[in-house]
Amino acid sequence: MKGLIGKAVAIGDRVNGALVSAHFRMEETIHVAGLSPRKVRIGMTVAMLLMCFAPTVFAQQSLGDSFNTAAQTVDAGKVLAGKIMGAAAVVALLVAGMMMKRRSKEGEGSQVKVGAIFGVFLAGLMLAAGGALLYRAGASLGLQSSDYGQLPGGN
Repeated sequence: MKGLIGKAVAIGDRVNGALVSAHFRMEETIHVAGLSPRKVRIGMTVAMLLMCFAPTVFAQQSLGDSFNTAAQTVDAGKVLAGKIMGAAAVVALLVAGMMMKRRSKEGEGSQVKVGAIFGVFLAGLMLAAGGALLYRAGASLGLQSSDYGQLPGGN
């Protein structure tokens, strides 16, 4: 099991390194181009607005349809993030359980600190709560549909 955790940590380190490298390349490109942070923010805002207005310009969708599509995409991303957080919570809780089992045995595995176990367990609980909140937020509040202005029992 130690090899599996080591591989997961190595993959995490590689992903972190790739993201940091991409961030520094982007920062360097912005610096070489001589763009101020204000101009970069304005450019990003314009790009987001163009993504919403482009289908309207090409007469593929109305403006309202473009924003509805954007809202549906955000909702789908929210549900996906909730599922990913739920899966990460399960992994964190399993890791905490393995750490408790390792601590209960004699030998070098018993060197696991209680604080480390508690921290991983607490992180798992927080991920589970955040995932549940993201996954169920709209449905539990009844935001998908409205019965305002309709008669009870009517169609």
